[in-house]
Amino acid sequence: MLCKFHFKKQLRFPPTPYSFVAQCSHSWSTLRASVPVPDETHFRDPHTVHFFCANALKVAAKRALLPIGKQLHAHLIKFGSCHVLSLQNQILSVYLKCKETEDAEKLFEELPVRNVVSWNILIRGIVGCGNSIENDLNRQPCFSYFKRMLLEMVVPDGTTFNGLIGACVKFHDIDMGFQFHCFAVKLGLDLDCFVGSVLVDLYAKCGLVENARRVFHVVPHRDLVMWNVMISCYALNRLMEEAFDMFNLMRSDGTNGGMSSPLAACLVCVILWNIMILEGRLTVLF
Repeated sequence: MLCKFHFKKQLRFPPTPYSFVAQCSHSWSTLRASVPVPDETHFRDPHTVHFFCANALKVAAKRALLPIGKQLHAHLIKFGSCHVLSLQNQILSVYLKCKETEDAEKLFEELPVRNVVSWNILIRGIVGCGNSIENDLNRQPCFSYFKRMLLEMVVPDGTTFNGLIGACVKFHDIDMGFQFHCFAVKLGLDLDCFVGSVLVDLYAKCGLVENARRVFHVVPHRDLVMWNVMISCYALNRLMEEAFDMFNLMRSDGTNGGMSSPLAACLVCVILWNIMILEGRLTVLF
């Protein structure tokens, strides 16, 4: 004999994305403030579903909303949309932002197809997980995934090397940094401003100012971040005159990031203050 269940409300079957959002609207107050929810008719369009879920996962990752991320993951499986690689990558990002490395690695291993974005999310995410002791343990898995990436014939890009060299900065691993720098040169990625900035940061924190200077001058198009990293390199290594010269060179180059004169003056003051602290004196230099 079949059991009978009585519900106060008629359940909708099969479930729809809109019914899911409506049921979770109370717990999704934070998400709804950032992601507009279309009406029910628009949710019948698969493109609308994809667009909404992509934005919702992006907010969940940015704000580390793990319960919402898990709910989205579960319902994407129910809706049959979990096979979309871009959504899978965003789910992976949510787990890593929330430091759920085991779930992230399990999801990654189950991906039928992985692109360079998948590998970049995993490599950069593992480095950012855990405390300082755990981070040291995460160093080898991070580099091991890079080796697997190469074995699967996935070509790394600037984001890959930015993450790997950023790991070297965090771990103070100059030897691996040298190797990644050489690899980036072979691929022509040393000309990338995104890669160049983290290389300058690595050499600056290891006291290799000349190496940082060479990297800086190799990059043809430098953004404000790279100029600031190079100025900080000189300041960190107590090279006061070079820091000022680099700042003046940045201004003459026209790279001011749209800053007004007062903001530029404030930046000078910050640089001066840091240098004076490093020099152990608080005298007026102007």
